[in-house]
Amino acid sequence: MINEYYVLKQGEKDGPYTHTVVVLLIEKMITHAVDGETEDSKYLSMLISVLAWILYNAIFEATKLQGSLGKTVCNMIVVDARGQRIDFGKALSRNFAKILSSLLCGVGFLTVLWSPMHQAWHDQLAKTYVIRKS
Repeated sequence: MINEYYVLKQGEKDGPYTHTVVVLLIEKMITHAVDGETEDSKYLSMLISVLAWILYNAIFEATKLQGSLGKTVCNMIVVDARGQRIDFGKALSRNFAKILSSLLCGVGFLTVLWSPMHQAWHDQLAKTYVIRKS
């Protein structure tokens, strides 16, 4: 069972996001080079970027690594309420829920500051936790 001593606070979770931003920038350069500059291609590129970001995170969270490459480097993992690895379905739902967390200027991510278990909205919805790997 996960308790409040294992979950990471917001300041401890910042490292993996830096890595994710780098991955997204590379993906954005690739889709921009393929799509060109039309108005429709901008929306298509944005959709591809969001779906690639969701899929990237979901795949890595469902593997033995239990998190993105950034989380792995920072020695963090994503687990369920029992402290076990999450399956691909739960990882996919967690990452689609990040869209909700990013609404209203990202307030869903800020909930880690006052949530008792330091969970963002997407973690609360998916019943997952980000913890330090032991």
